[in-house]
Amino acid sequence: MYFVDGHCDSLTLALSKGEDLYDHSGHLSIEKLARFAPSVQVFAIWLSDEQVAAAYESTVEIMNHARGVFDANSAYIRLATSYDDIARNIDERVCSAILGLEGGEPIGGDMGRLHDLHARGLRVLTLTWNRDNELSGSIAAPDAGGLTAFGREVVAECGRLGALVDVSHISKRGFWDVAETAVRPFFASHSNCKAIASHKRNIDDEQIRAIASRGGVVGVNFCDAFLSDSPSPDMDDVLRHIGHIINIGGVECTALGGDLDGISPPESGWFEDVTVFKSLYERVAKLHGSSSADKIFFGNYLRMFKEAMK
Repeated sequence: MYFVDGHCDSLTLALSKGEDLYDHSGHLSIEKLARFAPSVQVFAIWLSDEQVAAAYESTVEIMNHARGVFDANSAYIRLATSYDDIARNIDERVCSAILGLEGGEPIGGDMGRLHDLHARGLRVLTLTWNRDNELSGSIAAPDAGGLTAFGREVVAECGRLGALVDVSHISKRGFWDVAETAVRPFFASHSNCKAIASHKRNIDDEQIRAIASRGGVVGVNFCDAFLSDSPSPDMDDVLRHIGHIINIGGVECTALGGDLDGISPPESGWFEDVTVFKSLYERVAKLHGSSSADKIFFGNYLRMFKEAMK
C-alpha cells in the first residue's frame, strides 16, 4: 500500500538536529517512507520564533536545503511541483515530496515573495501557525481576527498560481474568510473533529461541510490532545475521527495529516513512526471497505492535487 499525508515536520526537525533526512531518527525518514513507495508526503517548513525575525531568508535557506536532500535521494523521493510530477513518480514507483509553508510570516506583506517561493517549489501555504501574521489571525491567539485585506489577496493568488491553501491553525473568522475567497479547493492538512475532542485546533461540523463542499479534505492528526479529551488516546480514536469526517463531509473529504515529527510521542504508545500507516490502513479497510480506505489514504488527496496544484 501507499499513502498521501498532508503534513509532517520531519524536514525541519532533521535539519534542526543536524541529521540526514534519509535516516532521520524521528517519526519519518526517507528510508522509512520509501518502504511505502510511491507515497506522497507534504513536508512543512516551520520557523521557530528566532527564525521568524528573518523569516523569508530562513525559508529560502530551508528550501535550498530541501532541494539538495531530495536531489541526493532521487532514487527514493523527488520534489513534486505539479500533479503531473506526482503521477510520473507514481508510475516510476518513487515517493513524492511536496513543500509546504507553515505560517505566512516569510511572505510578510510582499506578494513578490509569494511568487518567488512558488517559483522555488512551494505548493502548500498554511496561512498561520500559532501566531497572528500579516495574512490572518491564528486560532491560538486571543480575539484573533480573520484574513487581512492582503491575506485575501494571497488566498486568491494561490488559486491562480496553483498553490493549495491550508486552514489548519487559522482563526475561525479566518476560516470563513478563506471559504468566501478561495477559488480552488482548500483543505485542513492536520486538524481533527471538535465534536469528538474539544481542543481549539480542531474544527466543527460546519467547517468540515464547508471544506467538503469545495472539494477539499480534512487530514486527521495523530496528536493526543487533538484525538481525545481523555488521556492516552490510541488508534481507536483516530478511527473515530475518520468515521466522523465520513459521516459529516463524506468519504471524499476524509484524509490523513499525521503531523509526524511535529507532535510528542503518544502517551499510549500506539505508534512509533510512519510505519503505523500499514496497520491503520488495514483497520480502516476493515471498517469502511478497501475502496473507501484507498480514497482516504491516497485517492482524495490526488483528486484535490489534480484540481488545485500546478
